[in-house]
Amino acid sequence: MSCKNWKIFKIKEFCSFSQGIQIPIVKQEMNPFPNSVQFIRIVDFSKEDNKDIRYIKDPGKKYLVSEDDLVMIRYGSQTAGKIARGFKGAIANNIFKVIPDENIVTKNFLYYFLLQVSVYDYFRSSQVSTTMPAITFDLVGNLEIKIPPLSIQSRISSILSTLDEKIELNRQINQTLEEIAQAIYKGWFVDFNFPNEEGKPYHDSGDEMQGSELGLIPKGWRIVNIGKLFKFVIGGDWGKEVQEDEYSNLCAIIRGTDLNNVSNGQIEEVPKRYIKTASFLKRELKEGDIVFEISGGSKEQATGRNILITNEILRLFSEKLIPASFCRLIRTENIETSVFLSTYLRLLYDKGGTWDYQLQSTGISNFQFSDFENREKLVIPNNSVLEQFKDIIYPFYKLIGKNNKQIILLTQIRNHLLPKLMSGEIEL
Repeated sequence: MSCKNWKIFKIKEFCSFSQGIQIPIVKQEMNPFPNSVQFIRIVDFSKEDNKDIRYIKDPGKKYLVSEDDLVMIRYGSQTAGKIARGFKGAIANNIFKVIPDENIVTKNFLYYFLLQVSVYDYFRSSQVSTTMPAITFDLVGNLEIKIPPLSIQSRISSILSTLDEKIELNRQINQTLEEIAQAIYKGWFVDFNFPNEEGKPYHDSGDEMQGSELGLIPKGWRIVNIGKLFKFVIGGDWGKEVQEDEYSNLCAIIRGTDLNNVSNGQIEEVPKRYIKTASFLKRELKEGDIVFEISGGSKEQATGRNILITNEILRLFSEKLIPASFCRLIRTENIETSVFLSTYLRLLYDKGGTWDYQLQSTGISNFQFSDFENREKLVIPNNSVLEQFKDIIYPFYKLIGKNNKQIILLTQIRNHLLPKLMSGEIEL
């Protein structure tokens, strides 16, 4: 790719910036209402699901963004400078819209430029205040960018967008697989429409039911405290940042904050630390283990996120994997029980059931695990149904792991190509 037609600009020469609006929390609604729009906050940049979306009314046109608009976070030691697109609604005052003159640069090309230059690292070296890092329009505006003709911009954006679209498609497939698994769980173990011995829906075939403390359940099933399904439980470890003395085993340490990222094929932020051999031998994660978060929630996000460990997940990491200190490793009797229990735990979390065991203290939420073991009750099917459920659902979890492997590979390719394409190093 010849760079002779590329021109160097400062971003302020072709961009304007528009800051969001401040809305008191009392005027933010949890559910949409007539003429409302989503209120886009910093937390929404890293949301793992659709929980805690806020809505407001009549923000004014200047604060609205569409899905192709570029928005950037202004504040935060870990968030300032983060660029995103795909939002639709009104932006909060700690976010601003980046508006390019598209006769000079397309939104897609500018998005990939801002993604790869790390605005955070740039502004961090330029600012004075360290208490509340804040990006100014001048800091962003003074960034220099080398811009090719619009036709080249489109070709570069097309290559990168194709990779991003495949990554996003894999994540959507994974989400759909999770939703199907939960729907099957609810159909079988809540509505009791599982296949009976004749292959017909049990609940619709006049099969025998029996009474229980949770109401009528299929004959031969039982109610247990959830802790009865745990064969082995142990807290995680944090180890040492550097190798020393007995701390000789380099491990990837999966934290509560990593659980949803790992489920989405994002493992780059999972820390690596050195663990004692004795601790490692007790905590090394194996196929069928469940990692359960017990600390780290907030007033807006419940503790209790969890993940089922498959061989596909273990293969995402070059190091052995163990849970962090604020998590529990849960091991059951067999893979059938693990698949059943993991699907139940994901469903419980998604419907807000883990809030019942959360204790808020000094801004950090802790999960009352012992109380959970002894108080949470669930319906356990007979072994035949348990095995049928595993045979249907476990391939979903394994496919999710395979999709995540592809996500990681595609992300690596995208990240490798990004600076080379944006600099003109690669000739198209």
